[in-house]
Formats: sequence, C-alpha cells, structure tokens
Amino acid sequence: MEEVRIQWEGPYLIERVPKLDISEEFGVYMITRRWGTNREKILYIGKTYWRDFRSRVREHRREWLNEEVGNLKVRLGIIKLSRGKKISVQRVQDIEALLIYWCQPRYNTIYKDSYNGRDLKIINEGRRGPIDNIITTDDI
Repeated sequence: MEEVRIQWEGPYLIERVPKLDISEEFGVYMITRRWGTNREKILYIGKTYWRDFRSRVREHRREWLNEEVGNLKVRLGIIKLSRGKKISVQRVQDIEALLIYWCQPRYNTIYKDSYNGRDLKIINEGRRGPIDNIITTDDI
C-alpha cells in the first residue's frame, strides 16, 4: 500500500485564492460551506495537475459556486509522496478519486460510486477541516 501525505492549508475565502503564494501550486483542494451553526461540509473535492489552484477555483466560480449560500471556503492540499515516488497525473487522479469516494461531496459527479485506483493510505495533515485524518483503501 502506498502512503501519501496531504498538507492542507486554509481555510481561505474563495476570493483570496488568487492572491495566495500557494495558489500557483498543484495538488488537491476542497471547497466547503458552513451554514449558520452547522458543521463545515465538503461540497467539492478536486485536483490540479496541468493547471494551478488559482485557475481551478476560478472555473468553479463560473460554474456553480455563485449558487451556494453560506460561508464558502477552500482548503488547498499539497501532496507529499513517499521517498522515491514521483508525482504523476494518474497518482494525483487516484488520490482525488479516493477522497471523493470516501467523502461523497455534493457537487462531485465522478468517483462517487466506486474506487478503482491503486491501494492508498492518505494521511491528511495541517488544517484539514472536516476531512478524516486517515483515509485508506483497506477501509472501503
């Protein structure tokens, strides 16, 4: 089983993302909402590989974010791989897929029914918000 660590940063207001130093990085991200006194809820999990966080979050603002009410925030996750592993499109996609399958965010449409990627253990560190500390394919 491959171990992956995600260092989460945030939460940030959606509007602030373009101004952040980290906005030009790539990895995974989650858009969350808090409504009133309810707990923070994950609305969407996405990945960046060819485009940076700034570009991806901007796309969501055009698509559906303006329809949501409440306190919308984004958390940005930098992927840290085990020694000797290299980042790849497929590896980032597997990480995104497992996070989506595990969390079942409202606005994600793919990866919610099954997970078919590599065996992973994801350790979420830092300001992870509502996402579980450890997510592993052994538990699905």
